Amino acid sequence: MTNKKLSIIPIVLLSIIIIISIAYTIKQYSNVKKCLEDSTKTILNTSVEASYDIIDATVNESIRNYLKGIAFTIKNMVEISHTNPPPFDRHLLNNNLDQLIKNIHIGKNGYISIINPQGTLISHPFMMSKDISNIDIIKKQLSLSESFFEYPWKNPNDTSEQLKLAYTLKLHDGCIIHTSVYKDEIIDLIDKEVLKKKLSMYSFEQAGYVFVFNTKGKLILHPLYQGKSIHDIAGANIEKFITRAKKEHQGTFSYHITMPDGNIVLKTAVYKYYPNLDWVIAAGIPQKDLNESTNLLWDGLLLTLLSLILVIIGLTWGLRTHHNRILMEEKKDFLTGLNNRRSFMEYSKELNLKSNYSIIIFDIDSFKSINDRYGHDEGDKVIKAVADIFKKFESEHILVSRYGGEEFVLLLNKITKNQAYLIAELIRYKVANISHLQIKFTISAGIYECTTVENSLAEAIFHADKALYKAKESGRNKAVIYQEYFKQVDSIL
Repeated sequence: MTNKKLSIIPIVLLSIIIIISIAYTIKQYSNVKKCLEDSTKTILNTSVEASYDIIDATVNESIRNYLKGIAFTIKNMVEISHTNPPPFDRHLLNNNLDQLIKNIHIGKNGYISIINPQGTLISHPFMMSKDISNIDIIKKQLSLSESFFEYPWKNPNDTSEQLKLAYTLKLHDGCIIHTSVYKDEIIDLIDKEVLKKKLSMYSFEQAGYVFVFNTKGKLILHPLYQGKSIHDIAGANIEKFITRAKKEHQGTFSYHITMPDGNIVLKTAVYKYYPNLDWVIAAGIPQKDLNESTNLLWDGLLLTLLSLILVIIGLTWGLRTHHNRILMEEKKDFLTGLNNRRSFMEYSKELNLKSNYSIIIFDIDSFKSINDRYGHDEGDKVIKAVADIFKKFESEHILVSRYGGEEFVLLLNKITKNQAYLIAELIRYKVANISHLQIKFTISAGIYECTTVENSLAEAIFHADKALYKAKESGRNKAVIYQEYFKQVDSIL
């Protein structure tokens, strides 16, 4: 019987399937990770956009209310000074009222002006009597009884356009009181606490929130450090943030920030630059929170990989165990668990026997009578009981086999015939004293020692079988050592 190796084809196929599964899982992990990162950035972008809109609306509302208050004040002053007002023109203005309008400044460069129905400035700090009726925004203002517009504007001495907010109020004669201010000059009118409360709805996790700072580093709105310099909590790295925000008005940036408890946390912020106010609106979240979902995915992936590896190990072990069991079934006698005749011969060849070994052949006495009288089931019990005794003698030097039927053979390497005889006698004694079966029986043994390389294993077994025959012939229940004269007697007979 040749050794059968475990086929690697099932393992290879299984490994290929698992490798494909792992590759697919990793790909899906990457896709999900990217989706989560994109979703998080989308949420942050949405927070920034919404915050931008809230800030813009709040700024505009604050400025509108402020300009409206100035416009109504001027209107009341005009109406008081003209109890019975004739058509409104320059000559009817009280000198004091005219001087007051010219001297009022809204912010740094904001002012009040009065425009007649034809679109001519009848009161203005430096553009008196100028016809501005061709300007679209002026046309709109003249057509409305009350208006509030945001628009780009450039005065003659300005180098570039700036965003301007204007509130207009029409008088009874068709003239309009025009109050305006550059948007970035009126920051102090904003109620920052109200604005902060509105922005708090866009906070997320425990350390994610919307904050606002200008390009000088002052924190305009911040839940923890409002009014302080962002340089104090984010270090010199924040200059790169500011530089990028000025250059790229919208994007992402990562930076380290010192938390109130002293811990330094890496944050990722999505930002939008608000050039009219010189504000950077940002939504920041700690990197660990940003990575939390992907970390959970990574843990799941590792667990999946570990499970797949365990599956490979388990299946490989199972296949090997199954393979070994098949091999064992081929080599072992199914009834006794001892080596069968084929494996006995195979193991004997592996020992490379040349000489100095002994063979003992055992045979249960009168076994046919046991089967005939007590049945084959009881006969099987007898064989197994004898085999159990033989198993106790298996060792590095003793090979035991069920040779066939009720016959057993022992190969005793480097053991003399006299030592083999003692072992045979001990076994014979133990068999004769088996007490757990309903019947008593005995066993006989034939012993042969091989002392020369000229004898093959087959010849040694043949001679041991001759000695067994003598034991049976001389009354059974004994062990007989092969003698040379057995050959002479056989030849005579």
